[in-house]
Amino acid sequence: MDKDRKTTVGCILDIGEKLLESGAEVSRVEDTMQRIGYAYGFDRIDVFTIISSMYISAAFDGETYTQTRRIKKTGVDMEKIVRCNELSRRLCSKPEPCEELIRDVKKLDEVNSYSFWQILAAYFIIAFAFTVFFGGNPGDALAAALGAVILRLIESFFKRINLHNFVLYFINSFAVGLVIYILIGLGVGSSYDKIAMGNIMLLIPGAGLTTAVRDMITGDMLSGILSFLSALIRATAIGLGFAAAAAIFMA
Repeated sequence: MDKDRKTTVGCILDIGEKLLESGAEVSRVEDTMQRIGYAYGFDRIDVFTIISSMYISAAFDGETYTQTRRIKKTGVDMEKIVRCNELSRRLCSKPEPCEELIRDVKKLDEVNSYSFWQILAAYFIIAFAFTVFFGGNPGDALAAALGAVILRLIESFFKRINLHNFVLYFINSFAVGLVIYILIGLGVGSSYDKIAMGNIMLLIPGAGLTTAVRDMITGDMLSGILSFLSALIRATAIGLGFAAAAAIFMA
């Protein structure tokens, strides 16, 4: 039974990790882990989470089980968050044996992701639509859409070599800025600022900023501040990348 409890704590930590990596706010992550722990009969569950680390301590009949987890990547995956929430509700209403729990936690990674071409088409449409929204003409919208395709190709390449986020977003924005100037020189589009805004909308950390503010409102100040600073650094990298591209062509 002691081994089963250790395994259960590990699975609870796995669920929390998947939630945090998928963009869930800290309060949701901690509340989910605590609810599952109490559903499995633990006397006390203490959870501490920030954007880069997780800690759980579960007490049962005088014994304490403690585990930590280093979080190395974060993103936005709403489908996985939904699956984690569904599993947590099911576990809280009817806890499963260890074997079934391990199996269901592994299934959380079996989320059907979009294909490369679907994501590429989404980038094209989003950049085109936002450029029109910001007042660009059809030529500007087309230039932004082509720039978005280049952006997605660059992202796919550099993510494979695990670049630091600041460097990755600087390179992405710098390369797209250069592409925009080249397209304008070829006669595709005429307004750099409107074309750039259409592409920036694909890069800005909107979800990260929203989560950071929500964490601070709910009292998770440390995690909220760290998330906010992370989003701010990302926004700075994006701005510097476009500014560097502009400086080259305006020199």
